[in-house]
Parts: sequence; structure tokens; C-alpha cells
Amino acid sequence: DRRYRLVQWHTHLDAGLPAVRTVPARLQQALSTLLAASADAVTAGGELTLSSRGRGSVVECEIIDTRGEAAARAVVGRLDDADDRQEDDTVRAVVLARTSVADLGARLTLAPLAAGLAITVALEVAEEGASS
Repeated sequence: DRRYRLVQWHTHLDAGLPAVRTVPARLQQALSTLLAASADAVTAGGELTLSSRGRGSVVECEIIDTRGEAAARAVVGRLDDADDRQEDDTVRAVVLARTSVADLGARLTLAPLAAGLAITVALEVAEEGASS
């Protein structure tokens, strides 16, 4: 889609992160779903950032988009009683990803920002010697 070429993509990935407890394919699917929905919500000239960082016993993967504060607050406001039949792509993606992330033992949080929406997936660090 031509519109995606007009969105600025940024990555800030911490290379020294510890292993996490997850099912890689399911985590990849959840993050891909969230990233695609965020990309769809950003208007031409907007920005999308994917970052990862360690915070103690947790590794966070965060997606930040510049959809605007009002649109971000609307998404967060519709999540309480939302299901996967929602018309809004981001709400539908979050509902689907929230279930997958919870099944992985991780947490998914959303926070409206002045410029857009931050979606964070927090995963527990694997115990030493455990495989991820």
C-alpha cells in the first residue's frame, strides 16, 4: 500500500535482552497483528516505532504510533467491553492479541500519549537454564 511508504518507521531494539518465557510463533503473531493495526491507524507523514528493553525481570516490546491523542483515547475507551467483532482495526487487533498474550503469561497494556498510542507487551524473563 502506497500509504505505508509515507509513514516513518523507527526501531530501537536492545540487543542484550535475556531469554523470555514464550512461544515464539504466537508472540510473533500477536506483535505482527498489533504492528499492522498501528500502521493502519497512522496517517501519511506519521511515525511508527517498535522498541524493546529489559526492565528487571521483564522484557518489554513496545509499539508507539502517532495516530493522535483523541484517536488513542477512543481506542482505550472502547476496550472494556470489546470483542473481536469490533469495526475499529486497532480495537479488534488488541482484543485478539490480548488473549494470545495472556495465554503466553504476558501482559498487554495501552497508554494514550499526546501524539498517539503506546502498546506494550511485557514478558517474564526465563529462569536461567530454561529454554524460551
